[in-house]
Parts: sequence; C-alpha cells; structure tokens
Amino acid sequence: HFAQRLSEEMERCQRYRHPLALMVLDVDNFKTFNDTWGHVQGDQVLIQLAECITACLRRTDQAFRYGGEEFVVLLPETDLPEAEAAAERV
Repeated sequence: HFAQRLSEEMERCQRYRHPLALMVLDVDNFKTFNDTWGHVQGDQVLIQLAECITACLRRTDQAFRYGGEEFVVLLPETDLPEAEAAAERV
C-alpha cells in the first residue's frame, strides 16, 4: 500500500509542482527490547508507537510500517520547514 501511495503522491506533486515530504523513522535498539521482553510485547510497543505517530500528523498525512521497527510518513503539500516541524512533533 505504501508503494502505491508514494507513487500516486509523487505523480501528483510533479504534475502540480507542489511539495511532498517523506519522513523515515527507525526505533533505535529495538532488537534489544524484543530479546529482553519478547515479540508479543514488542508488537504492543510498535502498535502504541504507530498510534503516537498518527496522533502527531494531519489528516492528509499517512504513516506506514516499513520494516521491523521502521516507519515512513508521507507528508503531501509539505515543504522542508513544515516537514521539520512535523518531525519535531513526532
């Protein structure tokens, strides 16, 4: 779903010459958490983290789990200063 949305947003931003930002988040040392507390607890942390990320975004932004503990966020109509502000909120 992420690849589809990224392609659509890139086409739209190029067509209309509007900004598009992509935020990439990686949870440091998450393997240690999983090794210590187990994958069930790790999954719960990832769910809560996804909820926190989403709560910091606009309705037009979209967050995706990209890998084990990696997330990406599409920020349409967002220039660099606005993307930096969004990253600070997250």
